Amino acid sequence: MPNKKNLSKKTQRKDRKDIPIWVLWLAASLFLVIVAAGGFVLLRRHQQALTAMPSQVTTVEAWIFYQHDAVFLDVRPANKWQAYHITLSKSIPLAELPAHLNELSRHTPIVVVDDNFDLSPKARDLLLKAGFTQVTALSGGIGEWIQAGYPFEGAYPF
Repeated sequence: MPNKKNLSKKTQRKDRKDIPIWVLWLAASLFLVIVAAGGFVLLRRHQQALTAMPSQVTTVEAWIFYQHDAVFLDVRPANKWQAYHITLSKSIPLAELPAHLNELSRHTPIVVVDDNFDLSPKARDLLLKAGFTQVTALSGGIGEWIQAGYPFEGAYPF
């Protein structure tokens, strides 16, 4: 004769609705996807911190960025850019920069340039506050760039 204790356990097992194995696999898979996505986000943030640029660069360092397709952002007034500028540079005057942030890639290094390093630090700081992480300023200004023999267009007033 079966024991009442054993009988009640068997009855409980039959009455309990077992969770299908596929549901458990689905939950485990979902958990792993969430953990992997979180890990990817943390890794991306860590990589961005490691690739943060120095606050300013020399003309020689800027030339290296130029050769690796960094964006050279000229923040001087438009008439000065038209007179002379670094070849392939993009002109957005400092006063207009906040309204034109969407024209710049957040994933491409940016070297901010001006004549004598008075506007470029302000523009760099504005970009950094707007969430750009790969931004630096050319410490010597366009004059040093041109005197070093790097590419420019226009008539520089030597």
